[in-house]
Amino acid sequence: MIFTLVFCVAAGIAAFGGFGDDDGPGGATSGTENLETVLSKDVRPAEEFPIMKGGTVYLIPSSGQSNSIGAGSGPVKPAPPAHGNLFAIQGGRKMTGLSEPTISAVDPYRKESHVTAMGRMFEGKATSKNGRRAYVFSSHGIGGMRFSALMKGGSTGSYEDILKTVSLVKDAAARAGATLIVPYLAFIHGESDAALKVASSYHENLNDYAASLNRDIPEITAQKEPVRLVISQVSSGPGYYSMTKSWNHLWQVKQSQWLMSRLNPTIVLAGPTYQFPLVKGKLGLHFTNAGYEMLGEMMGKVMRRMSGTGRKWVPLSPKSVRKEDGDVVIAFHVPVRPLRWDRTITAPDRGFELSDKAGRVNLKSISLRDEEVVLRPARQLRGKVRVRYGYRTYAGNPAGGGALTDSDNTASPNGFSLRNYCVLFEMTQSRKTLNPRDRARKIRK
Repeated sequence: MIFTLVFCVAAGIAAFGGFGDDDGPGGATSGTENLETVLSKDVRPAEEFPIMKGGTVYLIPSSGQSNSIGAGSGPVKPAPPAHGNLFAIQGGRKMTGLSEPTISAVDPYRKESHVTAMGRMFEGKATSKNGRRAYVFSSHGIGGMRFSALMKGGSTGSYEDILKTVSLVKDAAARAGATLIVPYLAFIHGESDAALKVASSYHENLNDYAASLNRDIPEITAQKEPVRLVISQVSSGPGYYSMTKSWNHLWQVKQSQWLMSRLNPTIVLAGPTYQFPLVKGKLGLHFTNAGYEMLGEMMGKVMRRMSGTGRKWVPLSPKSVRKEDGDVVIAFHVPVRPLRWDRTITAPDRGFELSDKAGRVNLKSISLRDEEVVLRPARQLRGKVRVRYGYRTYAGNPAGGGALTDSDNTASPNGFSLRNYCVLFEMTQSRKTLNPRDRARKIRK
């Protein structure tokens, strides 16, 4: 299933600054073609999407399950993006029954999803209006699908739809005298593998999916740049997982997402999602309109930070755990210093849990020190310690989580806070993380 968003400005395509060097000033009134008309000859677009010959089209697909397509949300906000017009190219047998794309001025789902806000984050970065860059966003998610169904050769055909879209946009760009690059694919997923208790292979699926993308997409585009798989850390309410006794499997998915982003250079964890509001209800599976907007802005911000720098994004996350004078000290990678507490989050012990050889350890105090969190135990520690963050749910947030953030003050098009929240993690003393395979063995027991 496909719907594509193209963001433009009145004088030409917005250059969002970062995918390569600045192209310099220039006009978009000559040597251009209408990108929409080369995508579909039946289109009567409200506005033109000119792309200058020699320019570049950047395609950013999204995939995943229901939270990747705005399930449970309300209508899209009618207000246009700040610098241009928002259009959708919709098509694909799973969504509309159409065999070829058509253009619509509305989200084909008529629901708010992360894609809208993700695009607006790029548009807010516009630095020039020279028509040498175009940005296209497409969505291929299908609700309720386990990872294997979305992978290459999976039962849904979602992966093949991505490749079809890449080929379609590449041909359209070529006819306009432009080239195509796919720098990122946003992937929002994890609930189904937990509920079906197949989380033990989630880390392998992530690696295989990223590897397939980096084999198949460059074969079409001839790009030298990697296709980075930008994921969010799943955070859904316990209702469904309590009924299926699969909460620990959901924790395994969360850990696999974080750990694979540490081990695989093409997998990027944008951040957790427990800080985003969920639709009220026993299950707590889907985000509200505002939640999807926050998700999209987080993903768009991270992509924008990586663009043109060559540096991989690392979220607010632990680097090591050590004992120090009877305390436990966790050192963090902090995107924007200093560390802070979100005092609206009421998680017990700010989301931290400590255990040692003798079992769970109560905490006397928790404090911030530079780029570290210091846990003061209520008793003497025995043996190696283990720290867990965000595992337990609490009143006011069925998804669990904690209160640790950084001080990122990136401007939000929708007025939200874009501080980075700490990933959900489990880590032992001496910099050892819990290997996904070890975690899988524990779950099988």
